[in-house]
Amino acid sequence: MITLNEIIKKYGIDKLNSLTKYPSILTYHDLGEKGSLKPSLVENKSFKNENNVYLTEKIDGTNSRIVFWNNDFLIGSRENFLYAKGDRFGDSTLNIVNTIKDIANKISDSIDNNYIYILYGETYGGNVTSASKNYTCDKSYNFRMFDVVIIPIDIAIQILTKSIEEISSWREHGGQCFLTINDIKLFSEKYNIVTVPYIKIVNGKEFPLDLKSTYEWLQEFSITKAGINNTGKTEGIVVRNFNRSLIRKIRFEDYERTQKRGGF
Repeated sequence: MITLNEIIKKYGIDKLNSLTKYPSILTYHDLGEKGSLKPSLVENKSFKNENNVYLTEKIDGTNSRIVFWNNDFLIGSRENFLYAKGDRFGDSTLNIVNTIKDIANKISDSIDNNYIYILYGETYGGNVTSASKNYTCDKSYNFRMFDVVIIPIDIAIQILTKSIEEISSWREHGGQCFLTINDIKLFSEKYNIVTVPYIKIVNGKEFPLDLKSTYEWLQEFSITKAGINNTGKTEGIVVRNFNRSLIRKIRFEDYERTQKRGGF
């Protein structure tokens, strides 16, 4: 089976980086000028036709990933790879590698070699963001997983033959195969990886639509459930349906900024 080093040599690390990046999550309401929100919903999509809508906490940290390929692995931020198994290269950016390397080492030999597994999560605490004090009082770091992608090796190789632009478009238009909510929970239990807090399941018909009601509803989720050794304000929530075909982020700062500017 082709090794990770051979893949990088043949196709380039930039293509592999693009293939395994986390796709953008859209806001629930449309973005307007200077970060304010518009009354309209993004892509005019609501959750009203979804029986179950899953709410998870959005942690204010830095997006991190572990890419497993044939008992080998890479660790990266959202934008770049930072580390390769066996200290082949390393980057101490935001303490991501030191925080999640043990997880990668622990499970790399038990991953099915017929697939690429990509674990996505949030590294937070320490000095990651100005909001770190909401999670820790002694600058401790932590990692919480929020998504997992599994791609058959042969499919991944087909995608890597494409241009960077084509790979990026494939990724941002749903090309990656994400696990469902239930499968993420099973994966986390199997490998003893802590996920972001699962807060609540609601019926999509009950989901707020306008700016004001969404902001008022958001207040219920204002305190973090992901504290390391402190409990402060959360960044917001991520909302998705069961299979992740519809996913949105709802952040306090977006609605607070809009309210201050008279948006509702």
